[in-house]
Amino acid sequence: MTTATAVESETQTVVLSSETLTILKNFAGINSNIIVTPGNVLHTMSPVKNVVGKAKIAEDLEIPFGIFDLGELLALVSTFETPEFVFEEKRVTVQEAGGKASDRLVYYYSPANLLTQPKNVGEFESVVKVKIRSAVLESLFKRAAIGKFEDLAIESDNEGNIVLRALEVSNPGSNSVSVVVGKNDTGATFRFLFKIEAIRVIPGTYDVHLAEKMITHWVNTKTDLQYWIAQELNSTYSA
Repeated sequence: MTTATAVESETQTVVLSSETLTILKNFAGINSNIIVTPGNVLHTMSPVKNVVGKAKIAEDLEIPFGIFDLGELLALVSTFETPEFVFEEKRVTVQEAGGKASDRLVYYYSPANLLTQPKNVGEFESVVKVKIRSAVLESLFKRAAIGKFEDLAIESDNEGNIVLRALEVSNPGSNSVSVVVGKNDTGATFRFLFKIEAIRVIPGTYDVHLAEKMITHWVNTKTDLQYWIAQELNSTYSA
């Protein structure tokens, strides 16, 4: 349930939905800090600028603020049964919704110059498109963790398929786990490479758009959630 009051004297009281809290937790894994601007869209960018996240949320937040350690704040928030956020100019107060308890958490914002300002990713032409289903991605990551594989490839094979593979790129003879995720209708030969640690997406099914170089766009098929994830420099594409 999401409720919000009108902004009065630079104050807004909001009960954030579980979906919004999940997005914030996910974004905290991409970057420990966050800048929130007025509106209903959240952005984040990793410190090394190889991952950008963008999500539309149910709430319309009216007061801009910045949090230096988002993970810490969310951990504190998780100790409340139904946390209600009172956003003010310089701080947020978290309390139990409905007056169930008198305990309060007061958390002060951080100056913007100490935080990462996300940048918009420009338009690009995709040369390969593939749908990666939630169960497939979760299963492959579980196996990658067992095998201690650090790299992920989206690649063509000799049978006209697109394959999702977890492996160790630095060791050409290493073990790997893979699954066919689509047909390669492009006729191109490619191997788009990523560090598995960079694929910090919320579980779900994604339409993945891959440019010839540098960038990929992961679009959740059920919610307004997007990620732009950089390819590794040793990725290859040949039309």
